[in-house]
Amino acid sequence: MDLKQFIFFIVLTTSYYSNSQCNIDENLNYYSTISLNNEAQFYDDDFRSELKRSLVKKISEFVGTRSEINVTQNKKKRKSKATYNAIALVVDPKFSMCGNIAIISVNRNEYKKAQYDNFRRQLEFHDRNINNFVNSMDDLVTKKLLKEKVKYYTKELNDISSLLPLVNLNKKDKELLNRFSKNVSILENLLDQLKQSKRVNFKKFWENLKTGVNDLIG
Repeated sequence: MDLKQFIFFIVLTTSYYSNSQCNIDENLNYYSTISLNNEAQFYDDDFRSELKRSLVKKISEFVGTRSEINVTQNKKKRKSKATYNAIALVVDPKFSMCGNIAIISVNRNEYKKAQYDNFRRQLEFHDRNINNFVNSMDDLVTKKLLKEKVKYYTKELNDISSLLPLVNLNKKDKELLNRFSKNVSILENLLDQLKQSKRVNFKKFWENLKTGVNDLIG
């Protein structure tokens, strides 16, 4: 290989490498870009953290949506709406340079899998906890405690429900989500009754409640 051929090979290789770095398939990846001041900046940890934040923001804008779930219990229809904000589950991001542009990208399928895993983990955790609480309630449960539980689990249900546009639910997921929502409604109804009643026959009240719970989630 003479000098001219060698130079041509180097130029061709560099051009191919540059093009491969610059071409991001939008159908396969989420990506974001930031201008570089110099090449050294590309390897700076703070700069890469900024790149990750820009990617999360970009994903959030792309998939931002609203979701609604309806659950009917005791003739009471519950509607829960939440706006989804991308969770920073950037799995194995790829960093690349295209001239003076830094690029970060993440595979869409891997990101969606991470979102589903996060959704399922949250759903199982909160459904199990609220279900155990509902089934173990006794006359020591106070109005203050119920109020705290209702506030906490309503927020968690809204957060989990807001992920619905990003995941494909299987039969088990739907069962858990439905049970979780029903249990939240049970606590809401109980709190409403305690607020309306100055005196409550707790023994009879809990027996009726547990019978209702078993009918709903048994």
